[in-house]
Amino acid sequence: MIISKYNYGSAKFCDCLDEDHGMPSLKDDAFDLGFTDSPWGVDVHNRIHTKRKYHTSMLKVNTNKKLYYKDNFDPEWNLLWFNQLKRVTKYQILVLSETHKYWWIRNTNPIGDITIQWVNGYSSSKVAIFNRKSTYLVYAKKLENKLKYNIISIVIPNQLLRWGFLSNWKGKHPTPKGTQIPLILFKQLKPKSVLDPFLGSGSYGEACEILKIPWLGYEINKIYQSDINLRMSSINTTKSGVEYWLK
Repeated sequence: MIISKYNYGSAKFCDCLDEDHGMPSLKDDAFDLGFTDSPWGVDVHNRIHTKRKYHTSMLKVNTNKKLYYKDNFDPEWNLLWFNQLKRVTKYQILVLSETHKYWWIRNTNPIGDITIQWVNGYSSSKVAIFNRKSTYLVYAKKLENKLKYNIISIVIPNQLLRWGFLSNWKGKHPTPKGTQIPLILFKQLKPKSVLDPFLGSGSYGEACEILKIPWLGYEINKIYQSDINLRMSSINTTKSGVEYWLK
């Protein structure tokens, strides 16, 4: 197993359900917040290799991109890792596809949700009218710091242009995320530590590094180590951390 250590956290390149190194090896409530964007089960493989219509234009997709994980929907596996995440963290936030959102609601009983509205969709244009939304489900017995609001409405951030599918992303991960949303949520919830069992390109680890929050991420695909290192080497951890802990 490979472990990459950073200023405030580390990435373990193994299955998050590995008995010796994954979540089963952690103590109960080992971390404050479990925050993850797991494989969605929405057949990303087919979408990532075809052109996608974007308003009136066709996006060019890098057909050399490869998926290093299976993106099929597996209810039994979902419950396995989710129950482990609930055991080792005090509260949880899941980033989910709209396709399977209601399956998660029926089978896991969240206490609430957070709606992310992307004004103008994935566009920085002020005249675009194609809004998009995504849903984050929240699980907790009790939140020490409540969210100020459960609807977050934002225009496409520069970070999405840096990391998202509109960017010239040079990494290996096919669907990298930005850090704007986790930064908003972390500043409100103020977790003392964060666990991400599906680290991917490392966006949530990056948000933790920016705010100086101790964190641990699992990633089964060692090929993404270079993506995570790229993120960690390009951030400035001196700006936001003190403000985060003192507010």
